[in-house]
Amino acid sequence: MSQAYEIAITGSSGFVGSHLRRAFPRHRRLRRHGSVDELARAVEGCRFCLNLAGAPIIHRWTAHHKREMWDSRISTTRRLVEAMEAAGCPHLVSTSAVGIYPDGTECDESCTQIAQDFLGDLARAWEEEA
Repeated sequence: MSQAYEIAITGSSGFVGSHLRRAFPRHRRLRRHGSVDELARAVEGCRFCLNLAGAPIIHRWTAHHKREMWDSRISTTRRLVEAMEAAGCPHLVSTSAVGIYPDGTECDESCTQIAQDFLGDLARAWEEEA
């Protein structure tokens, strides 16, 4: 008999993910480089996925690293959503980033302003993909 897993986590090796692994001891760790088929097999039987995937932003922002930051969030989320649909995993909780908000602007959950920079564009695209 296979174990029933309730949760799958991308980005489980990061700061937030490492704490969530302890909170959800029966979880599946998803690799952001997995194909849609691999991810679908991994999320099969899960009730929800937590999407925390993304290359660290605390790094020198070369063109190469900015592309990695983008792909690790947008492409991973796209594949994860496709995999969840294929496997029948019904719920996704996907993170974003405080970088979506403009610097020097007081914001709360109702704020609709988006920073007009790389982080704002990245966070907006990530939310749209989810």
